[in-house]
Amino acid sequence: MRYAANLLLIPLLLLMKVSAETDTNQTIVRAYALEEQGHLAEAVALARPLVDSGTLHGAELASAWVLLGLAYTDQGAFNAAQHDFEQAISLLQSLPENVRDYASALDDFGLLYRAMGQLETATDLRLKVLHIYEQIGDHSGIARVCNNLASLALLQRDRKKAVKYLKRAAEEMKVATALDDDDVAAIYSMQAEFAGANGNTQAAIDGYEHAMQLWKRAHKEDHQNTGWGYVLLGRAHANAGRINEAIREMQQGLSILEHTLGRTNPHYLEAEIAYSRLLDETGAHDAAARLRAADETTLKALRQTQCIGCTISIDALR
Repeated sequence: MRYAANLLLIPLLLLMKVSAETDTNQTIVRAYALEEQGHLAEAVALARPLVDSGTLHGAELASAWVLLGLAYTDQGAFNAAQHDFEQAISLLQSLPENVRDYASALDDFGLLYRAMGQLETATDLRLKVLHIYEQIGDHSGIARVCNNLASLALLQRDRKKAVKYLKRAAEEMKVATALDDDDVAAIYSMQAEFAGANGNTQAAIDGYEHAMQLWKRAHKEDHQNTGWGYVLLGRAHANAGRINEAIREMQQGLSILEHTLGRTNPHYLEAEIAYSRLLDETGAHDAAARLRAADETTLKALRQTQCIGCTISIDALR
C-alpha cells in the first residue's frame, strides 16, 4: 500500500517541480522587463531573493546575476555590479552551449567599465565579444558590439577606429535578424553622433529624431533611453543654433532622467553637464560653471568611491 501511494506521489512531485521552475523563469523574465522599463529597485527586489535562495543553477543563475549587474550599473552601484557580472561570467565560462549568453554578459560588463570611465578596459572586453560573435557568425551581436566599440573610439578621440566600427555596424545591421528597437536606435544615435562630430548638424538631428521614434515606440516617454535621447537631440539642436528648442528638449530629458534614475546617477550627471554647456552658450556663464563644477565633482567622487578595487578579473579577458 505504501509503495502504491509513493507511485501516486511521484507525478505530483514532478508537477510541483515543473511549476516551481516555471514560476522562477517567469520571475526572471518579469525582473528583466522591469529593468528594461527603468524600474531598477523593483527588478533588484525580484532577482535578489532568487539568487540568494540557492535554488538557481547554471545559465538560469547566470541570467539573474547579469540582471542584477545591469540594474546596479544603472543605479551607479559599481562595486555591486562588478561582483554580479563576474559571478555570471564565471558560470557561463563553463557552459559552452551558452556562448551567446557569455558574449552578451561580457558586453554588459563592458557597459559597466564605460560607466566607470575605464574606457580601455571596456574596449578590451568588447573586442573579445566581437571575436566571439565573429566565430559563431552572429550578425546581430556583431552589429551591437561594433556600435559600442565605435562609441568608445569616439570617446577616446580615435576617429579612424570609430569610422571603421560604425561602418561595420551598419553593414551587419542589414543582415542581422535579432535586433530590437533599442539596438537599431543605438546605431542610428551613434551615426548621428558621428555626423555631429563632423559638423553635419542636420544629419545629426535627423539621426537622433529617428532614434527617438524607436525609443518611444519601445518604451514610451518615461524611460531613461527616451530621456537620454532628448538630451542628445537637444545638443544637436544647440549645435545647429536652435537654442530655444535645445533648452526645451534638454530640460525634458533631464526631467525624465531625474524621475527614472535620480539626480546622483552617473547618466543624469553626464546629461546635466551637457546642459550646463548649453547654459554657457546662452550667456549664463556663472550658473553654467557652478552646475558643471558641482556635477563633475559629484561624478568623480562617485566613480572613485564606487570603484575601489574595481580591477577587472583576468578570467574575463581570457
